[in-house]
Amino acid sequence: MAVALIAVSYHLQPGFYHWALGLFLYLLVLLVPYRIIPRLHVKGMKYLAEEKFELAFAEFEKSRLYFERNKNLDRFGFILLLNASPNNYRESSILNQAFIRLQQNKPEEARALCAFVLDTNPKSKIAHNGIAFIREEFR
Repeated sequence: MAVALIAVSYHLQPGFYHWALGLFLYLLVLLVPYRIIPRLHVKGMKYLAEEKFELAFAEFEKSRLYFERNKNLDRFGFILLLNASPNNYRESSILNQAFIRLQQNKPEEARALCAFVLDTNPKSKIAHNGIAFIREEFR
C-alpha cells in the first residue's frame, strides 16, 4: 500500500519528495482510522482494564450506538480500521458489556446481551461460549 501511495504522489508532484509525501499519506491512512474512529471502544477497554466497570459499560454503549449508526465502518472494518477480528466493533462492544455484567455478578443481563449478539450473528462463538459458561456457572 505504501508503494502505491508513493507512486500516486510521484505522478501528482514529479521531482518532489514523493517518498516523503507517500510515507505521510500512508501513515495518515494507517493511523487516523485505526485510532480515531474506534476511540470510544478503546476508552472502554482502558476503563475495563482499570476495573471501572460502570464507566467501561457506558463507553461500550456509546461505541455500540456509534457503530450501529455507521454500519459500513463496521462492515468494512477489515479495510478501514485494520480490524482482523471475526467480530465487528458493535458485537465486541456488546460482548464486553456482557463480560462487565458477569464481573458485577449479573448473569441474566449478561446472558441477554449474548443472546442479543446471537440474534444478529448466530455464528458468534464468543456469544455461544458466554451463554454456555453462564448456564454452567450460574445454575
